Amino acid sequence: IAEHHLSLHTSYSNDYIGVVNTRLSPASLITSVASYAQELCEVNYGSAPDFTLTGNIDAHVAYIGVHLEYIFMELLKNAMRATVEFSQVSGRMDHPGIEVTVSKGQDDVVIRIRDQGGGISKQDMPRIWDYSWSTVPKYESSDGIFATQVRMSMQAGVGGPMAGLGFGLPMSRIYAGYFGGSLEIHSVHGHGVGSRAVEGRKGEAVKEL
Repeated sequence: IAEHHLSLHTSYSNDYIGVVNTRLSPASLITSVASYAQELCEVNYGSAPDFTLTGNIDAHVAYIGVHLEYIFMELLKNAMRATVEFSQVSGRMDHPGIEVTVSKGQDDVVIRIRDQGGGISKQDMPRIWDYSWSTVPKYESSDGIFATQVRMSMQAGVGGPMAGLGFGLPMSRIYAGYFGGSLEIHSVHGHGVGSRAVEGRKGEAVKEL
């Protein structure tokens, strides 16, 4: 709220009302975030899946850009990490691409993200919204505070591992629900996870297959 108040007096663009971008392009934001997630994936794994962006790429929506950026970053990092790791365990020579589709309706804009990263097991599904829970193995306590700092820097978007703190999905759901939306996950274990972010009059965001 404080940032919005200050931005109302310092905005230098007619497209902004405080921190709200009245002409935010989901396609442009996704492209930027996906490119960064690819770089991060290549640093951690030596390779990264491609991504394709289709649909209503010229669509615009009034929204707080940093909220969507956080959500997209978490979903795309998860998708790329899962895809590369599933390729390693399944013996795939090439990584299947991440599919991102933007659709615009009369009252909302829908962003769907699909991967082939092996999905989430049934036993793990009930815990994906738990804070500090992650499928990434925990660091040993002997690593001390420095390991924790590295993991926190990842969440701040300045580098480090692809995942591990266990705050990405629950925090993304909070951001999605800030304006009355939601964040849901549907997975096909052994295949992958799909996501659909919906931004409409209530700022709804949904993640599903």
